[in-house]
Amino acid sequence: MSPIAPESSAFAAPLPTLPPGALVGVVAPAGPAPEEKIARIPATLEAMGYRARLYPSCHARKGFLSGGD
Repeated sequence: MSPIAPESSAFAAPLPTLPPGALVGVVAPAGPAPEEKIARIPATLEAMGYRARLYPSCHARKGFLSGGD
């Protein structure tokens, strides 16, 4: 038995997977990511069979945060 996810917990059951072609929204809620990494996200998700939507927070910058509040 795992101390992190005991068999009786909700974590014991596998989570459902996304169907092929599902739209995956990508946000940066805390800190900005390097532009070169952001640029690779759509191709990476498409190679996995999904569609990608990058939200503006992925490109927002305000100091060390990903945009303002």
